[in-house]
Order: sequence, then structure tokens, then C-alpha cells
Amino acid sequence: MLDKDGMPQTEEVEVKIPAFRAVSVFDVKQTSGEPIPELEAKELLSTVEGDEDFIKAISYVAPVPVSFEDIPGDSKGFFSPTEKRIAVQDGIITDPCHCGRRQKFRYAAV
Repeated sequence: MLDKDGMPQTEEVEVKIPAFRAVSVFDVKQTSGEPIPELEAKELLSTVEGDEDFIKAISYVAPVPVSFEDIPGDSKGFFSPTEKRIAVQDGIITDPCHCGRRQKFRYAAV
């Protein structure tokens, strides 16, 4: 827009740019009381009809490749954002406690 003299109108605007700064924190030893309860993921304790079809369908529409492999430790699977893939514990389809598999697919879909 131009003013009455034909010059562009200007406006002063203050812009705040988000930034981070160092702050003091405390050590857990400096706290008192009972620990805050942690959320625990409950595993599915029964089989689900059509589970094989579900896995095939999810693998088909997953935005990243899904592989079934031997994963050391207690993990039943993981999503790797750097490798852009989902890994699921090999043999988990036959395991009745397999809700972790669906969770990995949900994470990848987001």
C-alpha cells in the first residue's frame, strides 16, 4: 500500500525467534518421595482371528519396509527413523503375545 505521497507504507513489527539456553537442573538424588509410576505396556494374551491377513495388509500399506528378523534382547520390534524401516521379532506371528507388532506399525504410520 502506498501513502498519500506515493511512498510504500511501512510498519515496525517485533519478531520473537524461539531459542534455547542453558539452565540449571537438579539431580534425582535431590528429590524426595515415592517415584512416579511408569506406564507399562500390556501384551495381548490371546490369538486374534485373521492375524496373518492383518500383518500382510499392514506390511503392504506401511510407509517403510517391514522385516522379520532375530532381534537380541527382550524387544519384539523397533522402528528405525534413520534406516526408515520396521523390524519385527522373527516368529512373533506364532506368539500369542504379539501386540508390540501393531504398535511398531502405528509408530511408522505417524
